[in-house]
Amino acid sequence: MIHIGTVMKVLGERKTFIKNHPDFLEFILRVFGGELEEGTVLEMRVIRPKQEAGDDAGNDMGLRMVGQMEQGRVELRASDKEFFSGMRELVREVVKE
Repeated sequence: MIHIGTVMKVLGERKTFIKNHPDFLEFILRVFGGELEEGTVLEMRVIRPKQEAGDDAGNDMGLRMVGQMEQGRVELRASDKEFFSGMRELVREVVKE
């Protein structure tokens, strides 16, 4: 169950995110604004910034750690259509002024 307080908080912060990242919002609306056909491949990659390990991290030499990357990939099935239809409606509601 989704907590209504969490939803309200996210909705309150949406304007700041949209203002900070207008190109990303346009991308989301362009890609997810219409139907996604079966066989469409979705990929997501998250690259976290580099972290510097100091003495408190148990690293006496102060070595720099490389940023961490995580990625995922899915190929859409016909049964995913309803999920993305709901997501499309959710995105439209979130971007409303």
